[in-house]
Amino acid sequence: MFGEHDILKNYKRRAEGIGNIVLVCFALILARLWFLQIYKGDILRKFSIENRLRKEIVKAPRGMVFSRNNEQLIHNTPRFDAVVTPQYLINKRDALEKLAKILNIPIKRIQRILSKNSSQAKYLPITIKKNLSRQEVAIIETENAKLPGIAVSSVISRDYNYKEIGAHLVGYISEINKRQLPRLKKKLGFDYKLGDSIGQAGLEEQEDLNLRGKDGYHFVEVDAKGRIRSYMPSDGVFQGIKNRPPVPGNNIRLTIDKDLQLSAYNALEGKVGSAVAVDINTGEVLAMVSRPSFDPSQFSRGISTDYWSSLVQNEKNPLRHRAIQEHYAPGSTFKTITAIAALEEGLVDESTTALCKGSFRLGRRDFHCWKKNGHGNVSLVNAISESCDNYFYEHKKVNDFIFCFYE
Repeated sequence: MFGEHDILKNYKRRAEGIGNIVLVCFALILARLWFLQIYKGDILRKFSIENRLRKEIVKAPRGMVFSRNNEQLIHNTPRFDAVVTPQYLINKRDALEKLAKILNIPIKRIQRILSKNSSQAKYLPITIKKNLSRQEVAIIETENAKLPGIAVSSVISRDYNYKEIGAHLVGYISEINKRQLPRLKKKLGFDYKLGDSIGQAGLEEQEDLNLRGKDGYHFVEVDAKGRIRSYMPSDGVFQGIKNRPPVPGNNIRLTIDKDLQLSAYNALEGKVGSAVAVDINTGEVLAMVSRPSFDPSQFSRGISTDYWSSLVQNEKNPLRHRAIQEHYAPGSTFKTITAIAALEEGLVDESTTALCKGSFRLGRRDFHCWKKNGHGNVSLVNAISESCDNYFYEHKKVNDFIFCFYE
């Protein structure tokens, strides 16, 4: 049997063991607290703040475009889009049904858009519908508390003052697609992201990097459901958290004369073709028009299916820039060049005549004048004013000069 001394000794040993275990536990807790509060304190504090705050990109306004006389051709205008942030969606089916009802679009369409963008981060907003009406904006903002994850995004859109007039020259902007993203990143060395609006044609495309500016960002305080509670001022309240304002893109002034551009456009009313006016002294392009045309503002706001169909199904192809994409023979415009050169060389004068019978035979081939029965006996002046083809076929001196000119 154990004595009283042995029992006390046994209890003391147990107490010491338990005390040591308690001390080790406290040491581990203190070590962990030191690791979290001191060693990792700054990083975890930043994570805590970022969990409470959300960094939102503020798109830089694109630079504006002016004519040679400083008349504004392109400017920026606000646009409101409906966006969904998957990370904050609660009761997804009910929320999307309510959104579909507000926007008056099928819920399957919303689901397709979300599915198409499922590969991107869940905290990034996905645009469901662009260019909302005031009523749609008001309803979504009013129902904001009942629609976590659904919000209205303010976007700077593009507006083209003269619509179809010069649409092919200035081009248009729209969202970059997955196919363009890697190619443009490599080609231009710019960190484009899905959802960015880029120039897709004309001046907007050629001068995209010059026009787009530099995006900024600001921080907003959000609740657990991602709803904005307040905008954080950039006053250094939170260390390392500071808003950065966007830098607008550069403005561009063109050599285009607005009035001349309008005159050229009206001159092609009801026709299919193009017109280009160039200052021969400086090489400046004063006007460049292609018809039929389109409204570039439709692309910036979010082009409708009906409008897009009307463009691609039009047999006259209004999207084609005929000034640079068509292949036109020089035709009668070359007659004036040949005539001026022949006059300067003294090969002909304004009274030199030739007989136009309506056609000219060379070898086994007949070359026809536009006037079937011919112009008769015409001088150089009349040949140019009436655009007589046969004059330049028939007259030996001019004919020989043309041959030498081409040689």
